[in-house]
Amino acid sequence: MRSLAYFTGERHGHVSIIAVSEAGEGKGVGSTLMRAAEEWARSSGCGRLTLNVFEANGRARAVYERLGYRVETLRYVKVLRLKHATSKQKMY
Repeated sequence: MRSLAYFTGERHGHVSIIAVSEAGEGKGVGSTLMRAAEEWARSSGCGRLTLNVFEANGRARAVYERLGYRVETLRYVKVLRLKHATSKQKMY
């Protein structure tokens, strides 16, 4: 996905979802996919490539960091208890 950075107006690419099957883990599949995304972003005129990753996903974070990605923002979350929540809403 391509978009413009809100504060800078700079064109950048964003990796929405990347997934590697268990069979592909530890074999460089994630790195290969990310390099392909980087090439796509460059060829699309994007000077940056962004992505989101869960803090607890250490394996993925290590891959991204080896590829040169660095933390730029932090997202804070607070789970709110709803007064009249359905059972499905209570799970989240």
